[in-house]
Amino acid sequence: MAVGDGSLSLLAVSTFPDWLRATHLLNVLFLTLLARSGLEILSSFPKLYWDDHCAHGTEVLKLTRKPVPTGRLTIGLEEEESWSPLLALPGRRNLGLGRHWHFAAVIAWIATGAVYVVLLFAAGECAGSSRRRGRSSRTRSTPRSPTSASTSQPRVSRTTGSSNSSTSRSSSGSPR
Repeated sequence: MAVGDGSLSLLAVSTFPDWLRATHLLNVLFLTLLARSGLEILSSFPKLYWDDHCAHGTEVLKLTRKPVPTGRLTIGLEEEESWSPLLALPGRRNLGLGRHWHFAAVIAWIATGAVYVVLLFAAGECAGSSRRRGRSSRTRSTPRSPTSASTSQPRVSRTTGSSNSSTSRSSSGSPR
């Protein structure tokens, strides 16, 4: 696929600035890290509850098959799962390191969002930006329609009986 034969290459036509692409790429990276480290945190206590009491048998979602011992108090580490490092970050029962990854990813994600917003306003790409509004009104070139061109010409009075349409006018704009 070549540019000269009428078809367009995706790499040849680019209207997005590089900073926009970079922030979106970092956004995907940090959200992936956030999801994977969140799965590591979830694997350390693989049950979700609606309330604060966490009584056995009242969980909404249970992601473990381990039986809960009865007749004694239990701790969350007894139900901890070991998920693959391909799925969870870092994987293999590393709750502390998973939390560090999670908090680092969220801080970097928020920083990327702040950089995106600052560059959005600095480049004048925001719809509410006054710089963009001023630039777009100067560079706008809207073609005039034939009806708007005919209304700017002097009209002939209907009392004289001549036509008011632009088709009955000569090239100089006077009536025939």
